[in-house]
Amino acid sequence: MASLVFGVLGGVPIAVTLGVIALVQIRKRGEQGRAFAIAGLAVSGVWVLLVTLIMAVGAMTSVKRDDSGEITGRGFMNVAELREGDCLNGIADGKVSYTVTATPCSEPHDAEVITQFVLSADSWPGTDAAGDKATSECEKRLARILSDSPKLDRLASFSLYPPDASSWKRDPSVKCLVVDVDGGKLTEKVG
Repeated sequence: MASLVFGVLGGVPIAVTLGVIALVQIRKRGEQGRAFAIAGLAVSGVWVLLVTLIMAVGAMTSVKRDDSGEITGRGFMNVAELREGDCLNGIADGKVSYTVTATPCSEPHDAEVITQFVLSADSWPGTDAAGDKATSECEKRLARILSDSPKLDRLASFSLYPPDASSWKRDPSVKCLVVDVDGGKLTEKVG
């Protein structure tokens, strides 16, 4: 019975140990409880498979980077982990994004992170003020950085910024991105 309880609760090492001990004792002594011991081992096996599956899915969906830090394999990424030069999909104007799909810049993508800065303030300025500051500062920085780019007329600025006070406390950074002015996909690295 203890093997089943620990198996259900996720105490796999204890459940397996108790299940094996119970099966050995039941065989020697002819006692009852074989079904509970087997059920505890089976539930533990399900936990092991579940954890293995979660780890495999995580490994398959995580972003891959080369030694220089450039993205070489598509995957999901928290917005706070974005770096300058990263290309991504899954952003929408006016929508709060915590996770995006990062992709190599050689593949079609919605946006590219050109620069980033910290939204500094003594206290959270509010969503509207944060958005205004992020948009204004990104437009200035992008105009300066991309002033010599022949692609400048095809690009529009887009900023990802903390949407609320708790997000700002965790990560006060603003990501300044460029997107295609017509809403199409970018097909190469811009910055």
